[in-house]
Amino acid sequence: MNTDTVFNLVDRAVNGDGRALEDIVFHIQDKIYNLALRMLSDPEDARDATQEILVKVITNLSGFRKESALTTWVFSIASRHLLNIRKSRAERLELNFSTYGEMIDQGCAQNEKTDYSGADERLIAREIRIMCMFGMLLCLNRTERIAFILSEVFDVSSVEGADIVNTTPIAYRQRLSRAKKRLRDFMDNKCGLFNPAAPCRCEKQIAYEISSGRIRPDRLVFSGNRQDPSVGDTIQHCLREIDDLQRMAILFRDHPHHELGEEYATNIRGLIESNAWKILQ
Repeated sequence: MNTDTVFNLVDRAVNGDGRALEDIVFHIQDKIYNLALRMLSDPEDARDATQEILVKVITNLSGFRKESALTTWVFSIASRHLLNIRKSRAERLELNFSTYGEMIDQGCAQNEKTDYSGADERLIAREIRIMCMFGMLLCLNRTERIAFILSEVFDVSSVEGADIVNTTPIAYRQRLSRAKKRLRDFMDNKCGLFNPAAPCRCEKQIAYEISSGRIRPDRLVFSGNRQDPSVGDTIQHCLREIDDLQRMAILFRDHPHHELGEEYATNIRGLIESNAWKILQ
């Protein structure tokens, strides 16, 4: 959707066009959800946060001055919300790189096979990889995490990112640099996809993740069946030819694009028009 079309939808929505409002929600909802999911690492908490952010966006839509792309303005509202809301269930685990490394070591040590029914091994390994990426993000503080996600997953420039989180470009780049270094050091020590000499492989974690109950092979949360599990083999091949920072970005971007669907946009419009959104404030 080009800029003129988006701005036209905004004008119509502000003037009471319900269908235009619904189109705007549908245009931005998945971006918000995928940002919230990476920040909070819990699908249910991310859905709740997405609804709260969308309410803020819609009820403040008349304040959008068209001085930037709509998505930039939306990311500003989303980032402020995500930096200040209560901790998600995943965040309450209080992970850090030391404790997370110990969990990975425990999984690597549990080498026995386990019986299960459901998805095949490659799809489970992909689920573990996505969960591990989320776990590593949780080891960062929120300001480092939002900078990394905006820049490395959504390809936001440091100038735009600084504007989104209301800081200076220098401060933003410092946060991003710290996040990259902490993730790179950890992955270089643990992740076999990032560093072939590191001990962990996603397949090694399967028995541990299933026995601990963190993964159910018959009900995968993040990978599902939306992507051919053999994609992981292709990524491993590509990773051999690029430098550390590119490898890290590819691994964190290589998640399924999670979609909320048109029904979600319709429900949000109904929530706004019924004034029921006021109970969320």
